[in-house]
Amino acid sequence: MQRRRIQVVFGLAALIVLGMLSGRKETPAPPAPSEPPARVALVSPAIPSVQAPAQAAPPVLRPPSAAPVRLRVTGTGVALRGEPSRDGAILDRLSRPLVVEALESAGEWVKVQHPLTAVEGWVFAKLLEAEGDAPRPEQKPRPVPQVQPPSVPALSAAMIAQRLVAESRAAYPGSCACPYDVDRGGRRCGARSAYSKPGGYAPICYESDVTAAMLKRYRGQP
Repeated sequence: MQRRRIQVVFGLAALIVLGMLSGRKETPAPPAPSEPPARVALVSPAIPSVQAPAQAAPPVLRPPSAAPVRLRVTGTGVALRGEPSRDGAILDRLSRPLVVEALESAGEWVKVQHPLTAVEGWVFAKLLEAEGDAPRPEQKPRPVPQVQPPSVPALSAAMIAQRLVAESRAAYPGSCACPYDVDRGGRRCGARSAYSKPGGYAPICYESDVTAAMLKRYRGQP
Protein backbone atom coordinates (compact mmCIF):
# COMPACT_ATOMS: atom_id res chain seq x y z
CA MET A 1 0.00 0.00 0.00
CA GLN A 2 2.77 2.36 0.87
CA ARG A 3 4.53 1.49 -2.35
CA ARG A 4 1.52 2.44 -4.30
CA ARG A 5 1.42 5.81 -2.65
CA ILE A 6 5.02 6.39 -3.57
CA GLN A 7 4.28 5.63 -7.20
CA VAL A 8 1.32 7.97 -7.17
CA VAL A 9 3.46 10.72 -5.68
CA PHE A 10 6.18 10.21 -8.27
CA GLY A 11 3.55 10.15 -11.02
CA LEU A 12 2.04 13.41 -9.82
CA ALA A 13 5.47 14.94 -9.56
CA ALA A 14 6.25 13.85 -13.12
CA LEU A 15 2.99 15.29 -14.35
CA ILE A 16 3.73 18.55 -12.64
CA VAL A 17 7.20 18.70 -14.17
CA LEU A 18 5.81 17.90 -17.62
CA GLY A 19 3.14 20.51 -17.23
CA MET A 20 5.70 23.06 -16.26
CA LEU A 21 7.90 22.14 -19.18
CA SER A 22 5.04 22.23 -21.65
CA GLY A 23 3.71 25.52 -20.36
CA ARG A 24 7.08 27.31 -20.58
CA LYS A 25 7.17 29.54 -23.60
CA GLU A 26 10.33 30.14 -25.53
CA THR A 27 11.51 33.62 -24.75
CA PRO A 28 12.31 35.41 -28.05
CA ALA A 29 15.81 36.55 -28.41
CA PRO A 30 16.23 40.30 -28.12
CA PRO A 31 16.57 42.03 -31.49
CA ALA A 32 20.05 42.89 -32.61
CA PRO A 33 20.82 46.50 -32.08
CA SER A 34 20.38 48.34 -35.35
CA GLU A 35 23.07 50.68 -36.57
CA PRO A 36 22.39 54.29 -35.71
CA PRO A 37 21.21 56.27 -38.73
CA ALA A 38 23.92 58.24 -40.47
CA ARG A 39 23.96 61.81 -39.44
CA VAL A 40 23.14 64.23 -42.24
CA ALA A 41 25.10 67.43 -42.05
CA LEU A 42 22.72 70.30 -42.48
CA VAL A 43 24.46 72.88 -44.62
CA SER A 44 22.81 76.25 -44.48
CA PRO A 45 22.74 78.21 -47.78
CA ALA A 46 25.58 80.61 -48.14
CA ILE A 47 24.47 84.11 -47.37
CA PRO A 48 26.35 86.67 -49.50
CA SER A 49 28.26 88.99 -47.32
CA VAL A 50 27.34 92.59 -47.93
CA GLN A 51 30.22 94.91 -47.43
CA ALA A 52 29.46 98.32 -46.20
CA PRO A 53 30.31 100.98 -48.80
CA ALA A 54 33.65 102.48 -48.17
CA GLN A 55 33.35 105.99 -46.99
CA ALA A 56 35.04 108.45 -49.27
CA ALA A 57 37.90 110.18 -47.67
CA PRO A 58 37.11 113.80 -46.96
CA PRO A 59 38.78 116.16 -49.41
CA VAL A 60 42.01 117.62 -48.24
CA LEU A 61 41.67 121.34 -48.10
CA ARG A 62 44.83 122.97 -49.24
CA PRO A 63 45.52 126.60 -48.65
CA PRO A 64 45.32 128.59 -51.88
CA SER A 65 48.74 129.08 -53.35
CA ALA A 66 49.95 132.58 -53.89
CA ALA A 67 49.58 133.92 -57.38
CA PRO A 68 52.82 133.61 -59.36
CA VAL A 69 54.80 136.77 -59.85
CA ARG A 70 55.10 137.64 -63.52
CA LEU A 71 57.89 139.84 -64.75
CA ARG A 72 58.56 141.41 -68.12
CA VAL A 73 61.98 141.51 -69.71
CA THR A 74 63.03 145.14 -70.36
CA GLY A 75 66.05 144.60 -72.57
CA THR A 76 67.11 142.80 -75.70
CA GLY A 77 69.26 139.67 -75.63
CA VAL A 78 69.16 139.46 -71.82
CA ALA A 79 71.19 136.46 -70.60
CA LEU A 80 69.39 133.64 -68.80
CA ARG A 81 72.18 132.12 -66.69
CA GLY A 82 72.48 128.83 -64.88
CA GLU A 83 73.74 130.49 -61.69
CA PRO A 84 73.07 133.87 -60.02
CA SER A 85 76.36 135.27 -61.20
CA ARG A 86 77.78 137.07 -64.20
CA ASP A 87 80.03 134.08 -64.67
CA GLY A 88 77.14 131.63 -64.86
CA ALA A 89 76.63 129.70 -68.07
CA ILE A 90 74.17 131.33 -70.50
CA LEU A 91 71.19 129.06 -71.07
CA ASP A 92 69.16 131.33 -73.30
CA ARG A 93 68.66 134.92 -74.42
CA LEU A 94 65.48 136.84 -73.55
CA SER A 95 64.12 139.97 -75.16
CA ARG A 96 61.37 142.47 -74.51
CA PRO A 97 58.38 142.10 -74.19
CA LEU A 98 58.68 138.46 -73.04
CA VAL A 99 56.88 137.78 -69.72
CA VAL A 100 58.46 135.20 -67.38
CA GLU A 101 57.45 133.73 -64.03
CA ALA A 102 59.62 134.52 -61.00
CA LEU A 103 60.55 131.51 -58.86
CA GLU A 104 62.95 132.92 -56.27
CA SER A 105 65.49 135.67 -55.76
CA ALA A 106 69.05 135.84 -54.54
CA GLY A 107 70.50 139.28 -54.04
CA GLU A 108 70.44 141.14 -57.35
CA TRP A 109 69.36 138.05 -59.27
CA VAL A 110 65.93 136.54 -59.90
CA LYS A 111 65.32 132.94 -60.88
CA VAL A 112 62.69 132.78 -63.62
CA GLN A 113 61.09 130.19 -65.88
CA HIS A 114 60.79 130.63 -69.63
CA PRO A 115 57.07 130.48 -70.60
CA LEU A 116 57.69 128.44 -73.78
CA THR A 117 60.70 126.22 -73.13
CA ALA A 118 60.17 125.91 -69.32
CA VAL A 119 63.91 126.45 -68.87
CA GLU A 120 64.76 127.87 -65.45
CA GLY A 121 67.59 130.30 -64.99
CA TRP A 122 68.78 133.50 -63.36
CA VAL A 123 68.30 137.01 -64.73
CA PHE A 124 69.76 140.26 -63.42
CA ALA A 125 66.94 141.92 -61.48
CA LYS A 126 67.46 145.36 -63.04
CA LEU A 127 66.56 143.92 -66.44
CA LEU A 128 63.09 142.87 -65.23
CA GLU A 129 59.99 144.82 -64.31
CA ALA A 130 56.56 143.96 -62.93
CA GLU A 131 54.14 143.09 -65.65
CA GLY A 132 51.54 145.59 -64.42
CA ASP A 133 54.03 148.46 -64.13
CA ALA A 134 55.07 148.43 -67.74
CA PRO A 135 53.49 151.31 -69.64
CA ARG A 136 51.23 150.14 -72.37
CA PRO A 137 51.63 151.81 -75.70
CA GLU A 138 48.68 153.90 -76.63
CA GLN A 139 46.73 152.42 -79.43
CA LYS A 140 46.16 155.10 -81.97
CA PRO A 141 43.38 154.60 -84.45
CA ARG A 142 44.66 153.64 -87.79
CA PRO A 143 44.14 156.30 -90.38
CA VAL A 144 41.50 155.33 -92.84
CA PRO A 145 42.88 155.72 -96.30
CA GLN A 146 40.74 158.05 -98.29
CA VAL A 147 39.95 156.64 -101.67
CA GLN A 148 40.03 159.34 -104.24
CA PRO A 149 37.60 158.90 -107.08
CA PRO A 150 39.29 158.34 -110.38
CA SER A 151 39.97 161.56 -112.10
CA VAL A 152 37.70 162.05 -115.07
CA PRO A 153 39.34 163.85 -117.89
CA ALA A 154 37.59 167.07 -118.74
CA LEU A 155 35.41 166.65 -121.78
CA SER A 156 35.94 168.99 -124.65
CA ALA A 157 33.12 171.13 -125.98
CA ALA A 158 32.93 168.99 -129.14
CA MET A 159 32.48 165.79 -127.14
CA ILE A 160 29.82 167.38 -124.97
CA ALA A 161 28.01 168.62 -128.09
CA GLN A 162 28.05 165.11 -129.60
CA ARG A 163 26.55 163.66 -126.42
CA LEU A 164 23.84 166.30 -126.30
CA VAL A 165 22.92 165.58 -129.91
CA ALA A 166 22.78 161.82 -129.31
CA GLU A 167 20.67 162.22 -126.17
CA SER A 168 18.27 164.60 -127.92
CA ARG A 169 17.76 162.28 -130.90
CA ALA A 170 17.23 159.28 -128.57
CA ALA A 171 14.56 161.18 -126.61
CA TYR A 172 12.46 161.78 -129.75
CA PRO A 173 9.59 159.20 -129.96
CA GLY A 174 9.56 158.98 -133.77
CA SER A 175 12.09 158.04 -136.42
CA CYS A 176 12.47 161.44 -138.06
CA ALA A 177 14.07 163.62 -135.42
CA CYS A 178 16.62 165.23 -137.73
CA PRO A 179 16.69 165.83 -141.50
CA TYR A 180 19.44 163.23 -142.04
CA ASP A 181 17.49 160.50 -140.28
CA VAL A 182 15.72 157.74 -142.23
CA ASP A 183 12.08 156.84 -141.67
CA ARG A 184 10.75 153.28 -141.29
CA GLY A 185 10.33 152.97 -145.04
CA GLY A 186 14.02 153.67 -145.60
CA ARG A 187 13.51 157.18 -146.98
CA ARG A 188 15.46 160.20 -145.86
CA CYS A 189 13.37 162.39 -143.54
CA GLY A 190 14.54 165.79 -144.86
CA ALA A 191 11.84 168.44 -144.49
CA ARG A 192 9.52 165.94 -142.81
CA SER A 193 11.78 165.79 -139.72
CA ALA A 194 10.78 167.34 -136.42
CA TYR A 195 13.85 169.58 -136.63
CA SER A 196 12.45 171.11 -139.86
CA LYS A 197 8.93 171.66 -138.55
CA PRO A 198 8.49 174.63 -136.27
CA GLY A 199 6.18 174.56 -133.26
CA GLY A 200 6.74 170.91 -132.22
CA TYR A 201 9.68 168.95 -130.93
CA ALA A 202 12.95 170.83 -131.20
CA PRO A 203 15.65 168.14 -131.16
CA ILE A 204 19.32 169.05 -131.25
CA CYS A 205 20.60 167.68 -134.51
CA TYR A 206 23.91 169.49 -135.08
CA GLU A 207 26.85 170.42 -132.88
CA SER A 208 26.35 174.03 -133.89
CA ASP A 209 22.99 173.95 -132.10
CA VAL A 210 24.75 173.45 -128.74
CA THR A 211 25.10 176.77 -126.97
CA ALA A 212 27.59 177.83 -124.28
CA ALA A 213 24.82 177.74 -121.70
CA MET A 214 24.18 174.07 -122.56
CA LEU A 215 27.86 173.28 -122.09
CA LYS A 216 27.98 174.92 -118.65
CA ARG A 217 24.79 173.18 -117.58
CA TYR A 218 26.20 169.82 -118.69
CA ARG A 219 29.41 170.45 -116.74
CA GLY A 220 27.47 171.49 -113.65
CA GLN A 221 28.78 175.01 -113.75
CA PRO A 222 26.57 177.87 -112.67
